[in-house]
Amino acid sequence: MFLEVTCKSSGKVRRFAGGTESRFALYLINKKLDIGLPPALYIEAVKEGEEPVNFGPTSVLVDYGHGWKLQTVTEEAVPGKEKGVQPIYKQNPTYVVTQPRCIELPYVMSAILINHLDQMVSVLLEDPRAR
Repeated sequence: MFLEVTCKSSGKVRRFAGGTESRFALYLINKKLDIGLPPALYIEAVKEGEEPVNFGPTSVLVDYGHGWKLQTVTEEAVPGKEKGVQPIYKQNPTYVVTQPRCIELPYVMSAILINHLDQMVSVLLEDPRAR
């Protein structure tokens, strides 16, 4: 059995085995993003007329049944941002908490960095003038 997660940045659907943790799915999704696309911050399950279910970094991805879809959320889609409301941040060495969501900071930053490094290496390998 596999689960499908729609990347809101790229529009692509990625497949993951049952039992996959959210942070691993985010790592692979962000690693495959094109340069300039915003990285995914977390994954949520959505269904029309229902409150979204947010997956924390160590949450196992699950299928909630008919009508529920898994998708990524980017900083651009964080609730309140479009209204000009600034989220409240609480920091410690491991997590950044935006009320009410939690993102494992070292993991997210490393995923973003790896994504950009992979893309830069690809460009260098493809363009003979860049050598």
